[in-house]
Amino acid sequence: YFIISILAHRNPSQCNLIHKTYAETYGEDLLKSLEKELSSNFERAILLWTMDHTERDTFLANEATKRGFKQSGFNGNSLNKVFT
Repeated sequence: YFIISILAHRNPSQCNLIHKTYAETYGEDLLKSLEKELSSNFERAILLWTMDHTERDTFLANEATKRGFKQSGFNGNSLNKVFT
């Protein structure tokens, strides 16, 4: 995959610069573009890879919270708003 060759050797600062440059060049968010082109676990891995650490941590915490609420039957919409 072409995306791997671009991102494989990049640190978080470089990924952020790629993200910003893509948005300035194409007028579209890189993550949204990748979601359209990729699928399944590969999509998830690439999306997590391109997020900065705070964005990734928030995404993972939100995902884990939703999963936990579904398993327990608890409706935690108000708590989820805190994480997003």
